[in-house]
Amino acid sequence: TAYAIVALLFFSFLLVILMITLRAAASIPTNPPSNLEQVLEHGWTYFNYSLYHLSKEREPWTEARVACQHKNAELVIINSIEEQEFIQSLLTKSSSAWVGLTTMYSKWQWVDGTPETGISSTNDPPLSQCKNILKSEMRLMTEQCSNPHLWIFKLWAKYIVCTFH
Repeated sequence: TAYAIVALLFFSFLLVILMITLRAAASIPTNPPSNLEQVLEHGWTYFNYSLYHLSKEREPWTEARVACQHKNAELVIINSIEEQEFIQSLLTKSSSAWVGLTTMYSKWQWVDGTPETGISSTNDPPLSQCKNILKSEMRLMTEQCSNPHLWIFKLWAKYIVCTFH
């Protein structure tokens, strides 16, 4: 009979655990939003495993980069013509936005340290120059980094941490 009491207590314990689990499951929405859905609701756009966001304010290139880093993102690095065309689709007809291409040691370099690979097809730049992208042009434009522009954030989708307000 001692075994019967232990077995009864054990099954009662399992029943209580099952009831608690079912009650908790009933309070969970059937389709909770994913982190990606939450990010997209905050103005980000998904393209080819990355998220992009066009700023609403204008800043010089350095301040734009700092703003990106505060969001655990970076100024956009353009890896293909398709990506460049997508980025241009985010802009209005006459707007331009900073991208992550600037001069380092008298050479064009992306913010991740990789050299520019021909997307902007320019010669060696003067110092303190940065690149922005214009909606109306199919190329990147060289400009003083101190000029204020919109900018485009880029975040790899697999690194999403929802800290957006």
